[in-house]
Amino acid sequence: MATRRLMRMLEQNHVGFRLSTHRVAFSAMRTAEEAHVKGAEMAKSVALMVDGMPVLAVLPATMNVSFKRMKELMGAKRISLVDERMLDEYFPDCELGAMPAVGTMYKMPVVADRELEYDERISFNAGTHKEIVTMAFNDWKRLTHPRFADIHRSSMGELTI
Repeated sequence: MATRRLMRMLEQNHVGFRLSTHRVAFSAMRTAEEAHVKGAEMAKSVALMVDGMPVLAVLPATMNVSFKRMKELMGAKRISLVDERMLDEYFPDCELGAMPAVGTMYKMPVVADRELEYDERISFNAGTHKEIVTMAFNDWKRLTHPRFADIHRSSMGELTI
């Protein structure tokens, strides 16, 4: 079942959304396939530690986060994935790895890839590996107050110039 916290937040903020159920999937691209959503519209959440502080990176399922770009953007010395054992502490109402793309619910800043801005809708895990929320992109922006930047890895790899 989708997290109560997420459903309550959407309802309290008068956000129109669709909750969809699909077969269990453990990757964002597989979730997009199972839910019949474009990979570019399906957002994945990547929990990062930036100089010891948690940050939620949100980008299309078709892309991977660039640690180099995130480090530069945040002016950070150290950046890493949140240790998997800590995910339960930061996202206590979610299945492991199925965090919604709404960091504000978890008192985390959100950095979103600019590629997400090209769609009118956004879909993301609803806290489980078998449900997604689809909503208007502008509503998601209003709820999450993301910082937009190019945080995805380029297809040519990380250049070191």
